[in-house]
Amino acid sequence: MLSTSMPCDRHPERQMCAYCMTCDDPICLRCLFDQHRHHECLELELAAKAKREILAKVEADIDDQLADLRLTMDEVQDLTKRAGTLRKRGNDVEVVQETGGLKAAFTNVTSLELTFEDTPGAAGQASGAGRYIGGASKGDAGRGMSSCELAQHLMSAVPPGAAKPTLVCHCWTDKTAGCCASKTGRGTNKTGGGANKTGAASVFDSATNAADSAARVAEAKEKEDKNANSRCRKLFDFDTKKGVCAGNTITKVDGRVFIADSMAVTGRINVYGQDGQYEKTIYNDEMKCPRGMAVAASPGLIVVCDSYCENGSQLVVISAADGKVSRVMGKGKLKCAAGIALTNHGNYVVSDTLAKCVHVFDTKGKHKTTLRADFECPKSVAVCPDGHIVVCDTDKARVTLMDSDTAKVRMTYGSWGKGTQNLDTPSCVITDSKGNILIADSLNNRIHQLTAEGKFRRHLLTETDGIAGPKALFFDKEASLLYVGHSMNKVSVYKYRPLT
Repeated sequence: MLSTSMPCDRHPERQMCAYCMTCDDPICLRCLFDQHRHHECLELELAAKAKREILAKVEADIDDQLADLRLTMDEVQDLTKRAGTLRKRGNDVEVVQETGGLKAAFTNVTSLELTFEDTPGAAGQASGAGRYIGGASKGDAGRGMSSCELAQHLMSAVPPGAAKPTLVCHCWTDKTAGCCASKTGRGTNKTGGGANKTGAASVFDSATNAADSAARVAEAKEKEDKNANSRCRKLFDFDTKKGVCAGNTITKVDGRVFIADSMAVTGRINVYGQDGQYEKTIYNDEMKCPRGMAVAASPGLIVVCDSYCENGSQLVVISAADGKVSRVMGKGKLKCAAGIALTNHGNYVVSDTLAKCVHVFDTKGKHKTTLRADFECPKSVAVCPDGHIVVCDTDKARVTLMDSDTAKVRMTYGSWGKGTQNLDTPSCVITDSKGNILIADSLNNRIHQLTAEGKFRRHLLTETDGIAGPKALFFDKEASLLYVGHSMNKVSVYKYRPLT
């Protein structure tokens, strides 16, 4: 339990007064000004509450303007079955049940997207209402609501004089009939028997049809990709109880998972079995503040970034079996070691958040070179199969792909924001066995997947997959398992087949 009466581990003469949410670390006033002044810090008594309510905080930080609301079929069906009110992201949109359908009250809404994963009605279909929302049960001829009709209800609810929001409706389509949002497209099913009725149900004018069609094609491609064999399939979650640090803080040796403890006042690493069962905790006097970890070039050893020690920072090599220290490296070269990755040649690439650079050490711990590329807070690093280095810069909301020898920047990805290719407090980057780049986009609650060249591919995992404040990533290439560490003391394990 943290309290303001506890002495700071780095400066024992001072008491802890704050908590760095960026580094997941309790700090004193001196720490705050020396190392954490550009980080997100809270008063200590507020930190525990903030960590518990991080999802609410994320929602509170989202723009008042609704940029990307997706009502799924299940959500809308649930609305039609019950009385009451659904509020999406504050007071932006309020949808209430009324006789004969749905009506929406808008406040400052500029964009709304409806997505229905529906199919044409057919006799004997379980819903009995084809593409109608809230339709009759099996065998009945009840009247539901098509996605286009729902769109019309929503548009009609915009107050007089208010700007009409851009509204995109994705309905079932085939090569001949088109979408029910098309002027000449197929109408929607109106009976439990599955009979289709031809008609026009458009809420769009002809000038927007082309753009809407392109959006539907992109949506269909994304869904196809998600359902392909390369898609992640969740296996299980496990509770870390002690928390997960942000960055390269998860690794795996001989089937056991090692996780740096984010809530520890003194350094410790928690060990879990393959099924997520807690086994033990590793302590030793050499580790003050363990963060990034990587399997060492020598079997059975782990290299740990100790982000704080008396003379700066260091790399501690420990035994995976018992946690005993094998050797210490990097003293005098590191200020605040955060992320670490192993190259194909056995060298160690280490990000230094305080020095704002990346260091390279050989297998024996001898410093080889320092790489700089306009970094602000390089928290995490990864190495591509071709030897290039990927750096995740939390404070600049950016990922940089660079040459490992010359530090030449080959590409940058991301900027602050909520858009498709924006990042908000990215905390970790890794590469998979095919060279794809995965980024933990913490406050956007999603995992970005890029090609080996750094081009955006898709959002591999999002909030709909249970992603909540992702902070740490690890890919077990032998078992094709992806580990995602969340802010709420949880790790999710996925079967992950990388795209070629």
